[in-house]
Amino acid sequence: MADGDTPQPTARGHLAAGTLGYHRFFASFVFGEDSPAVAWLDKKIRESPLGLDEPVLADESQVVYLLTELHNGRTGESGSLV
Repeated sequence: MADGDTPQPTARGHLAAGTLGYHRFFASFVFGEDSPAVAWLDKKIRESPLGLDEPVLADESQVVYLLTELHNGRTGESGSLV
């Protein structure tokens, strides 16, 4: 995937819960495509060998909190809270 490309659903046609693709779908729905949270997820998806299917090991509430903080500009570029 080239920089700036929007990730697409897998061949299965759905996004499994607890994956980068799942969180990207909901972040784009809630925050919009131009959100820093979506851009951060797109970068993680591009870096992952599994792409959209990369499992997210953090608890769902932690991921939602991180994405909200990213969207609101309260985290560093790495995604860690500052």
